Amino acid sequence: MATAKDLSTAASSPSLAAANAGRVQRQKVRGLVHSLGFSFTGKRRGSCAVLAHSRLAGEAELRGWRHHNVFPRVEKETRLQQIFAWADEHKVKGKPWGLLSPKQKIILEVLHDARDYRTGRLDYAFSQICAMARCTTQTLNDAIKKFESLHLIEKWRRMVPLLDAETGGARNTQINNAYFLKLPGEVAKRVRAALEKLGEIILPPVQPPREPTEHEVTAAAGSRAKAARTDGSASARHEHYANSAAQDMIARGNAPLTS
Repeated sequence: MATAKDLSTAASSPSLAAANAGRVQRQKVRGLVHSLGFSFTGKRRGSCAVLAHSRLAGEAELRGWRHHNVFPRVEKETRLQQIFAWADEHKVKGKPWGLLSPKQKIILEVLHDARDYRTGRLDYAFSQICAMARCTTQTLNDAIKKFESLHLIEKWRRMVPLLDAETGGARNTQINNAYFLKLPGEVAKRVRAALEKLGEIILPPVQPPREPTEHEVTAAAGSRAKAARTDGSASARHEHYANSAAQDMIARGNAPLTS
C-alpha cells in the first residue's frame, strides 16, 4: 500500500506516481499468489510440483551414492536387521505390526539389494522396483513416503535439460528419482554397536610351529649326510671339470710355437 510519503512525492513527479502504482499492483498480485498456496521462492520454473522440486542431474547424486549407499554385505544385513527390530519395537496397540508393514520391509530390502555395491547407484524406475518387490505403484509410493518420514531413505527428483527444446516449450525433462539409504540416529547407534561386536570376535589362535627334539635333529642330519654320500652328481661334476682342465693344459703344451 502506498504511504503518505509516496503520495506526496507522486504529486510532484508523474513518473514516480506510475512507479508507485505499479509497485502497489505487484504487491496485490503477490498477495493473491500467496493466498492460492503457490510460492515461487527457490523454484526453477513455474508452479509444477515435479519440476519445482527437481534438481538437475549431475555429480551431486554420484557423491551421495558413494557416501550413503556403498557398504559391505555384512553391514547391509546388519542394517536391515536393526531397522526391522527397531520398527517392531514401536508396535501400537490394536495394529498387527509396528512402524513398517511386511510389504514395506520387503520393499526396503529390495532397495538395499538393488543398489550398485561398487558405486552405490540407485535410480530404478517405479515400474522396475514394483516388479522386483511384486507390489503396485500405489503401494510403492506409500512405502517411499513412509521411508522418507522415518529418515530411512532420501529421494531426489531429477531432471535433465532438453538439447532440442522448442521456443516456448519445455526446457527440461524428468528422469528417474535418485534414492539414498539412510539410518535414523537411534538405528545408526545400534548398527555401529553390532558391527563393533562382530569385529571383536576372536578367532582361535594359530599354534606356533613345534620345536624339533634332539632325536629328530640327529635323524634329519643323518638322512642329509646319507643323501650326500649316495648322490654322485657332485663328484661326477668335479671329475669332469678336472679332466677338462688337464686336457686343456696338455693341448696347450703340444701346440706348436708360432712366430
